[in-house]
Amino acid sequence: MGYDSLCWGITASDGPSSKYNFDDKEFSAYAGRGTSGPDYNYFDDGTIAPYGSFSSLPFAPEIVVPTVKSLNTKYAHQLWGKYGYYDSFNLTAGWFDHYFIGIDQRPMLMMIENFRTGFVWNYVMKDPIIQSELNKLGYEYLSK
Repeated sequence: MGYDSLCWGITASDGPSSKYNFDDKEFSAYAGRGTSGPDYNYFDDGTIAPYGSFSSLPFAPEIVVPTVKSLNTKYAHQLWGKYGYYDSFNLTAGWFDHYFIGIDQRPMLMMIENFRTGFVWNYVMKDPIIQSELNKLGYEYLSK
């Protein structure tokens, strides 16, 4: 399906749609990949969303940074456009998206900023409602 240790990112994304067929494999358009699909089975048609892996940057930079570098090296011309990364690609179908989907791009941008400066985390953690609920769970936020 095209996955390897440096090519991953299963999440809701655009896809090649049913007009692509490869060895009787069905593909989907926009779908929640990695979730329950038709007949409530795990759905994965091989579509990879760069923002799916890139959004994990603050949590696992040791595997995300090499993934970003590898995808940029192998597929830069197919993955990057006027506004940044295209939504997704599917190596099995030989398909690269040509759309930028804002709801998909936002998590990636927020997590890159969070990795760089901690801004998102620090901003959210100052919220009194978040603090109250964390206290109920027995957690204490120690600001930096």
